[in-house]
Amino acid sequence: MTRGTIHHVYANRSNAGDWLSARGVQMLLGDAPIEEHLCDEPFVPETLRSLSTLQRTDIVVVGGGGLLMDYFVPFWEGLLDLDVRLCVWGIGVVDLKREPTLPPPRLLRRIAERSELTVVRDARTAEMLGGSDVTVSPCPSLVAVPAAPPAPLGLLHVANMTTVGEQEFMQMRIAGEAWAGATSRVFRETNNRHHADDAGLESVLALYRRSDVVLSSALHGCLIAIAWGDR
Repeated sequence: MTRGTIHHVYANRSNAGDWLSARGVQMLLGDAPIEEHLCDEPFVPETLRSLSTLQRTDIVVVGGGGLLMDYFVPFWEGLLDLDVRLCVWGIGVVDLKREPTLPPPRLLRRIAERSELTVVRDARTAEMLGGSDVTVSPCPSLVAVPAAPPAPLGLLHVANMTTVGEQEFMQMRIAGEAWAGATSRVFRETNNRHHADDAGLESVLALYRRSDVVLSSALHGCLIAIAWGDR
Protein backbone atom coordinates (compact mmCIF):
# COMPACT_ATOMS: atom_id res chain seq x y z
CA MET A 1 0.00 0.00 0.00
CA THR A 2 1.25 3.48 -0.83
CA ARG A 3 2.22 5.43 2.24
CA GLY A 4 -0.06 8.38 2.80
CA THR A 5 0.40 11.75 4.46
CA ILE A 6 -0.43 12.64 8.03
CA HIS A 7 -2.54 15.79 8.20
CA HIS A 8 -1.98 17.26 11.64
CA VAL A 9 -4.67 19.65 12.92
CA TYR A 10 -4.14 21.87 15.95
CA ALA A 11 -5.44 25.19 17.24
CA ASN A 12 -2.87 27.88 16.43
CA ARG A 13 0.74 29.00 16.61
CA SER A 14 0.12 32.12 18.70
CA ASN A 15 -0.32 30.36 22.06
CA ALA A 16 2.82 28.78 23.50
CA GLY A 17 0.97 25.89 25.09
CA ASP A 18 -0.98 24.95 21.97
CA TRP A 19 2.03 25.18 19.70
CA LEU A 20 4.27 23.19 22.04
CA SER A 21 1.56 20.51 22.26
CA ALA A 22 1.47 20.35 18.48
CA ARG A 23 5.25 20.13 18.26
CA GLY A 24 5.19 17.32 20.80
CA VAL A 25 2.70 15.37 18.71
CA GLN A 26 4.87 15.77 15.62
CA MET A 27 8.00 14.69 17.50
CA LEU A 28 6.18 11.54 18.63
CA LEU A 29 5.08 10.85 15.05
CA GLY A 30 8.70 10.51 13.98
CA ASP A 31 9.76 11.01 10.37
CA ALA A 32 6.35 10.54 8.75
CA PRO A 33 5.39 13.16 6.13
CA ILE A 34 3.18 15.76 7.83
CA GLU A 35 1.03 18.63 6.59
CA GLU A 36 -0.21 21.14 9.16
CA HIS A 37 -3.68 22.67 9.44
CA LEU A 38 -5.15 25.06 12.03
CA CYS A 39 -8.61 24.87 13.60
CA ASP A 40 -9.01 28.18 15.40
CA GLU A 41 -12.22 29.76 14.10
CA PRO A 42 -10.72 31.89 11.27
CA PHE A 43 -8.93 28.86 9.78
CA VAL A 44 -11.79 26.32 9.87
CA PRO A 45 -13.20 26.82 6.32
CA GLU A 46 -9.80 26.47 4.63
CA THR A 47 -8.80 23.52 6.82
CA LEU A 48 -12.01 21.63 6.06
CA ARG A 49 -11.65 22.39 2.36
CA SER A 50 -8.11 20.97 2.36
CA LEU A 51 -9.10 17.87 4.33
CA SER A 52 -11.98 17.17 1.96
CA THR A 53 -9.45 16.35 -0.79
CA LEU A 54 -7.57 13.62 1.13
CA GLN A 55 -6.82 10.17 -0.26
CA ARG A 56 -7.75 6.98 1.63
CA THR A 57 -4.08 6.42 2.43
CA ASP A 58 -3.96 9.76 4.27
CA ILE A 59 -4.92 10.17 7.91
CA VAL A 60 -5.98 13.14 10.03
CA VAL A 61 -4.37 13.51 13.47
CA VAL A 62 -6.06 16.09 15.71
CA GLY A 63 -4.03 17.28 18.73
CA GLY A 64 -2.84 18.64 21.09
CA GLY A 65 -4.36 21.21 23.39
CA GLY A 66 -7.85 21.77 24.76
CA LEU A 67 -9.69 21.12 21.51
CA LEU A 68 -12.77 19.57 23.10
CA MET A 69 -14.77 22.71 23.85
CA ASP A 70 -17.71 24.59 22.37
CA TYR A 71 -15.43 26.99 20.48
CA PHE A 72 -14.21 24.13 18.26
CA VAL A 73 -17.63 22.52 17.61
CA PRO A 74 -17.89 23.90 14.02
CA PHE A 75 -14.53 22.33 13.19
CA TRP A 76 -15.42 18.94 14.69
CA GLU A 77 -18.84 18.82 13.02
CA GLY A 78 -17.32 19.69 9.66
CA LEU A 79 -14.52 17.15 10.09
CA LEU A 80 -16.85 14.31 11.13
CA ASP A 81 -18.94 14.91 8.00
CA LEU A 82 -15.90 14.17 5.84
CA ASP A 83 -14.93 10.69 4.71
CA VAL A 84 -11.47 10.68 6.26
CA ARG A 85 -9.51 8.47 8.64
CA LEU A 86 -9.13 10.08 12.06
CA CYS A 87 -6.89 9.82 15.12
CA VAL A 88 -7.03 11.95 18.25
CA TRP A 89 -3.82 12.57 20.18
CA GLY A 90 -3.03 14.60 23.28
CA ILE A 91 -6.23 16.65 23.55
CA GLY A 92 -8.56 17.37 26.47
CA VAL A 93 -11.91 18.84 27.42
CA VAL A 94 -12.10 22.48 28.47
CA ASP A 95 -14.62 23.15 31.24
CA LEU A 96 -14.31 26.75 32.41
CA LYS A 97 -15.80 27.54 35.79
CA ARG A 98 -17.38 30.88 34.81
CA GLU A 99 -19.14 29.88 31.60
CA PRO A 100 -20.37 26.68 29.92
CA THR A 101 -17.72 25.52 27.47
CA LEU A 102 -18.17 21.76 27.12
CA PRO A 103 -19.11 20.41 23.68
CA PRO A 104 -22.34 18.40 23.34
CA PRO A 105 -22.07 14.80 24.63
CA ARG A 106 -23.34 13.50 21.27
CA LEU A 107 -20.36 15.14 19.56
CA LEU A 108 -17.91 13.53 21.99
CA ARG A 109 -19.48 10.14 21.27
CA ARG A 110 -19.13 10.69 17.52
CA ILE A 111 -15.46 11.60 17.92
CA ALA A 112 -14.79 8.47 20.00
CA GLU A 113 -16.59 6.27 17.48
CA ARG A 114 -14.71 7.67 14.48
CA SER A 115 -11.20 7.84 15.94
CA GLU A 116 -8.97 4.88 15.08
CA LEU A 117 -6.54 5.82 17.88
CA THR A 118 -7.59 8.01 20.81
CA VAL A 119 -4.97 9.34 23.23
CA VAL A 120 -6.08 12.06 25.65
CA ARG A 121 -4.27 14.07 28.28
CA ASP A 122 -6.41 13.35 31.36
CA ALA A 123 -8.78 10.81 32.89
CA ARG A 124 -11.81 13.12 32.83
CA THR A 125 -11.54 13.51 29.05
CA ALA A 126 -11.30 9.73 28.67
CA GLU A 127 -14.41 9.30 30.81
CA MET A 128 -16.38 11.88 28.83
CA LEU A 129 -15.45 10.25 25.52
CA GLY A 130 -16.80 7.06 27.05
CA GLY A 131 -14.64 4.65 25.12
CA SER A 132 -12.86 1.64 26.57
CA ASP A 133 -10.17 2.06 23.92
CA VAL A 134 -9.24 5.59 25.04
CA THR A 135 -5.67 5.90 26.33
CA VAL A 136 -4.60 8.53 28.87
CA SER A 137 -1.09 9.94 28.41
CA PRO A 138 0.62 13.17 29.55
CA CYS A 139 0.21 16.25 27.37
CA PRO A 140 2.63 16.00 24.41
CA SER A 141 3.97 19.49 25.19
CA LEU A 142 6.17 17.82 27.83
CA VAL A 143 8.37 16.28 25.14
CA ALA A 144 8.62 19.52 23.14
CA VAL A 145 9.99 21.87 25.79
CA PRO A 146 13.70 22.38 25.02
CA ALA A 147 16.32 21.71 27.67
CA ALA A 148 17.18 24.74 29.79
CA PRO A 149 20.12 25.68 32.01
CA PRO A 150 19.51 26.24 35.74
CA ALA A 151 17.15 29.19 36.07
CA PRO A 152 18.12 32.42 37.85
CA LEU A 153 15.91 33.58 40.68
CA GLY A 154 12.62 34.79 39.27
CA LEU A 155 8.86 34.29 39.62
CA LEU A 156 6.77 34.03 36.47
CA HIS A 157 3.02 34.66 36.75
CA VAL A 158 1.30 32.80 33.91
CA ALA A 159 -2.13 34.39 33.71
CA ASN A 160 -5.34 33.10 32.17
CA MET A 161 -7.97 35.68 33.16
CA THR A 162 -10.65 33.84 31.19
CA THR A 163 -10.21 30.85 33.49
CA VAL A 164 -9.93 32.52 36.88
CA GLY A 165 -11.62 35.89 36.44
CA GLU A 166 -10.33 39.41 37.08
CA GLN A 167 -10.52 39.30 40.88
CA GLU A 168 -8.51 36.09 41.23
CA PHE A 169 -6.08 37.29 38.55
CA MET A 170 -5.35 40.43 40.58
CA GLN A 171 -5.00 38.43 43.80
CA MET A 172 -2.48 36.11 42.14
CA ARG A 173 -0.55 39.05 40.72
CA ILE A 174 -0.41 40.87 44.07
CA ALA A 175 0.58 37.70 45.96
CA GLY A 176 3.21 36.84 43.34
CA GLU A 177 4.75 40.31 43.38
CA ALA A 178 4.84 40.30 47.17
CA TRP A 179 6.45 36.86 47.41
CA ALA A 180 8.96 37.66 44.66
CA GLY A 181 9.99 40.81 46.53
CA ALA A 182 10.27 38.96 49.84
CA THR A 183 12.52 36.28 48.30
CA SER A 184 14.66 38.64 46.18
CA ARG A 185 13.22 37.36 42.91
CA VAL A 186 12.36 39.26 39.74
CA PHE A 187 8.61 39.25 39.05
CA ARG A 188 7.56 38.56 35.44
CA GLU A 189 4.20 37.93 33.79
CA THR A 190 2.88 36.32 30.60
CA ASN A 191 -0.38 35.01 29.16
CA ASN A 192 1.54 32.64 26.83
CA ARG A 193 0.42 34.64 23.78
CA HIS A 194 3.01 35.66 21.19
CA HIS A 195 3.58 36.40 17.52
CA ALA A 196 2.85 33.24 15.57
CA ASP A 197 6.44 32.45 14.64
CA ASP A 198 9.52 30.81 16.18
CA ALA A 199 10.85 34.10 17.51
CA GLY A 200 7.56 34.78 19.27
CA LEU A 201 7.51 31.36 20.88
CA GLU A 202 11.13 31.77 22.01
CA SER A 203 10.27 35.13 23.62
CA VAL A 204 7.71 33.39 25.84
CA LEU A 205 9.95 30.42 26.64
CA ALA A 206 12.72 32.85 27.62
CA LEU A 207 10.49 34.10 30.46
CA TYR A 208 10.24 30.55 31.83
CA ARG A 209 13.97 30.02 31.32
CA ARG A 210 14.73 33.10 33.45
CA SER A 211 12.47 32.01 36.34
CA ASP A 212 12.77 29.25 38.91
CA VAL A 213 9.19 29.58 40.24
CA VAL A 214 5.99 29.58 38.16
CA LEU A 215 2.63 30.76 39.51
CA SER A 216 0.07 29.71 36.92
CA SER A 217 -3.68 29.74 36.28
CA ALA A 218 -3.05 28.18 32.83
CA LEU A 219 -2.56 24.44 32.35
CA HIS A 220 0.36 24.84 29.97
CA GLY A 221 2.09 27.19 32.40
CA CYS A 222 2.18 24.25 34.80
CA LEU A 223 3.27 21.79 32.11
CA ILE A 224 6.15 23.93 30.84
CA ALA A 225 7.30 24.47 34.43
CA ILE A 226 7.18 20.71 35.11
CA ALA A 227 9.10 19.97 31.92
CA TRP A 228 11.86 22.34 33.04
CA GLY A 229 11.81 21.31 36.69
CA ASP A 230 10.67 24.72 37.99
CA ARG A 231 8.72 24.95 41.22
